[in-house]
Amino acid sequence: MKELRLHEGELPEEIREAAELSLFNRQCHLRSQKNSALHSFYFVSGETALASIHFNIENSIAISLPHVPFGSVEFSKALRPETLSDFLEQVESRLLAINVRKIIIKNPPHIYSKEQLSLLNFVFLNKKYKVTHTVLTASIIVGQDSFRARIKANELRRLKKCERENFSFRELSIMDMEIVYDFIYDCRQERNQSLSMKREELRQTINFCNQDFFLFGVFAENEMIAASITVLVNKNVLYNFYPAYLHAYHAFSPTVMLIEGMYKWCQSKEITLLDLGSSVLEGHTNFSLLNFKLNVGGSLSMKLTFEKEWQ
Repeated sequence: MKELRLHEGELPEEIREAAELSLFNRQCHLRSQKNSALHSFYFVSGETALASIHFNIENSIAISLPHVPFGSVEFSKALRPETLSDFLEQVESRLLAINVRKIIIKNPPHIYSKEQLSLLNFVFLNKKYKVTHTVLTASIIVGQDSFRARIKANELRRLKKCERENFSFRELSIMDMEIVYDFIYDCRQERNQSLSMKREELRQTINFCNQDFFLFGVFAENEMIAASITVLVNKNVLYNFYPAYLHAYHAFSPTVMLIEGMYKWCQSKEITLLDLGSSVLEGHTNFSLLNFKLNVGGSLSMKLTFEKEWQ
């Protein structure tokens, strides 16, 4: 391997990234944020970047990344543990040189890549980072077996109830984004809940990354009664980003039909993980929602935030 060097700033076009990047760390998404405080670091060997991390730097605090579910380091599986440690050492030194006094790094759910994230967690802890925030997520591991073989009996009964009412699952065009967003917004308003992104912000992101967002819905005849805006985080993970359903259909639980449809869609695309997200509402774990995700076949995973601070 050629000598590694730290590259700061946007990566030149002639250098390719060896890691399989998540959407939130890809250039299309980073550019969609129009973030003047963005600061990027790469570990480059020859014409290949073997590791990268992106920060938002404001008020002497570097966050990776603030407005998305996670940021953190992404690196080639060929990168040796000591080389990963050296990359972080050099990044820290550079951040200190530009007067950063606190680093916050949000990791993806551990289930995304258990081996790489185990190594990364070890390196963070070895470098005296502290775990400051822990979120429990639930994801369905997509296999060859049917969704119905995985779910609890009560959820299967609700699914069959939806079928008796002739509800139908559909994949929607990305051109329907505003219709779906408004539906989800109204559903959240019914429950006095909000969305983290405004419609215009989401539209801007989709304009930059239009091949990474997918829309799904459940319909009673032609009435939308449940829907989700999903994100293809990487080739293996579909993230159920904004799901919602009409409260009037609560007794039918059309979300079960929605998740089954997405599960089958993942099977058809050879996507191995359907991330149902965290179950945090107003800063607290909603155990009823978490239990529902477990009832439809979800597996638990930790999502950790690490911090390091200098006086």
